[in-house]
Amino acid sequence: MRWAWVAVCWMASSHCFAICSDSDRSTVRLIRAHDQAIRGDGVLPSLGERRWMNALEALSMRHQQLLRPILSRCSWTFGHDAWGDEAEAAWYVVQHADDLSFQRAQLEDLQRLSATFPGVPRKQLAYLEDRVLLGEGKAQRYGSQLEVVDGQLVPLPIDRPAELNERRASMGLPSMEAYLAEASAKWKAMSHQR
Repeated sequence: MRWAWVAVCWMASSHCFAICSDSDRSTVRLIRAHDQAIRGDGVLPSLGERRWMNALEALSMRHQQLLRPILSRCSWTFGHDAWGDEAEAAWYVVQHADDLSFQRAQLEDLQRLSATFPGVPRKQLAYLEDRVLLGEGKAQRYGSQLEVVDGQLVPLPIDRPAELNERRASMGLPSMEAYLAEASAKWKAMSHQR
């Protein structure tokens, strides 16, 4: 069975045989922890919106600088034969990146890899695809990206909205109505902390 994985890996990506060190894996997990910490409850109110946005932008740029060479060495496999903690951590950094070309390249790599690499969560592909499409000035496919309008969370433009819930279901996402209800509840809770 291991030889079958090696053959699939060789056909899917030239990165499969890259050397991925324990240091690379630890760095990616640490990057995610930093990313999540700055987005955590209480950070925005304690810094103020302007300082928080500046800190978030600086942290995002630094994370991208750290992640690029690691993904070049490790690919999304991180030396494993299934999606793991490091891949999940790297996805968060890419999802929150400000560099559209970096996001597009990683989305394409993940889409190719998802055909042969076990466990790539379709939900993560949907979220990243929506980010990339919106960054390119196009409508999103899955409605994962929201904005605040008059104090309410609403989805950014969606391609073919009549088919939205069907597309969402195909990616393992809840209905748009359920997603908006959950996101709105979280948003209101965060708003009360400010």
